[in-house]
Amino acid sequence: MKLMTNVSHDTLVHSNWIDYFNDSQKEQIILGDLADLDVTIYGKPEFNADQMCEIRYGLLSHVNVELYANKRYSARKMRTLRRALEKGIDVSQCLNESLNDYQVTEIISKLI
Repeated sequence: MKLMTNVSHDTLVHSNWIDYFNDSQKEQIILGDLADLDVTIYGKPEFNADQMCEIRYGLLSHVNVELYANKRYSARKMRTLRRALEKGIDVSQCLNESLNDYQVTEIISKLI
């Protein structure tokens, strides 16, 4: 497991860290671990499994997930931002937490 905190996989496996997550969240963490991703970016109980999935997909496609790894963003908003980043679109206009999913989609559609 690739971890920014230098905590080894064995240390985490033998700790109760994973107990803070439900089965769907654990699945996203395991999938990230298998892909050698830095799961500490999304391995936080405040993210639901769908949000974790969008962050994991962003890590897999090498986009800056820090832009949308926000617990206040819905998974749908994260997905829209991730897909835009994958296309090289500047999403800075869409990072306002007060924007809803529809508004983000509208802004991005005008940038394409």
